[in-house]
Amino acid sequence: MILSDVQNEFIFKFDTWLKEHLEKSANNANYAGVLLKSQEYSLLSGGKRFRPFLAFLIYALYSDQYYKIKNLCLSLEMVHTYSLIHDDLPCMDNDDFRRGKPTNHKVFSEDISLLAGDGLLTDVFYLLSSDENNEAQVKNSLVSLLAGKIGSFGMVAGQVFDMQANSKISLEQLVQIHTLKTANLIQASAVGAALVAGVNKTELHNISEFSHHLGMAFQIKDDLLDHNDNEQDFKSYLSVLGLEKTKAELRRHSDEALKNLKKLNKSSALLEQLVDFNLKRNS
Repeated sequence: MILSDVQNEFIFKFDTWLKEHLEKSANNANYAGVLLKSQEYSLLSGGKRFRPFLAFLIYALYSDQYYKIKNLCLSLEMVHTYSLIHDDLPCMDNDDFRRGKPTNHKVFSEDISLLAGDGLLTDVFYLLSSDENNEAQVKNSLVSLLAGKIGSFGMVAGQVFDMQANSKISLEQLVQIHTLKTANLIQASAVGAALVAGVNKTELHNISEFSHHLGMAFQIKDDLLDHNDNEQDFKSYLSVLGLEKTKAELRRHSDEALKNLKKLNKSSALLEQLVDFNLKRNS
């Protein structure tokens, strides 16, 4: 199977799930039009769907009952979208454009964008906890996993460390920021899917290790692609390590990801292709 073909099929499936979710939201008695339009604007802006796709690939190793991970996939994209909306705000990175389009607050105002992100984040936990397709223990595990990865000791802490960083940032500090801001949610995507699939502890550990290294490789590749001369550029692997050592780190994390894939009890050809895709991607 070719990864790009599977990804295109998944994106079609995922976008159908997302549109159904948005239509259901629009029919709620407490529907606030501008809030939903703000959320739709960013959710439908053409992202890679990398995190839900990773969850899909992990789950597909063990089951084809994909309805069981629908809400997890939606939740992962909603968390990612919330983080982008908030990152772009004037009080954070103050960005005017995202994916070639005006950022959310440039279209809907800062207050609505802030609330749109708040709503997406909160809705995630309603989706996971009210999912009738999974047992209570699985739902509790997913809520605990995601809350831990994105809360005050996860993604939010990473954003604080990011904002506090200065031009003297160390490699240790940089790794901490990128682990919390990027790798954690990628890891949660894979581990969450494994929890829904009901894998054993050994398999879960290997999936966790694989996805951590994939998450770090993903961020390092982004640093290589996004490197420029703007004022925030000191917070990149290239600025701290230089080009050759950054490439070596990308290869090291990719190799570690592949090594952990080899330990799984299932054939992981598509996931191996995903690691290779990240190494070679140009956007």
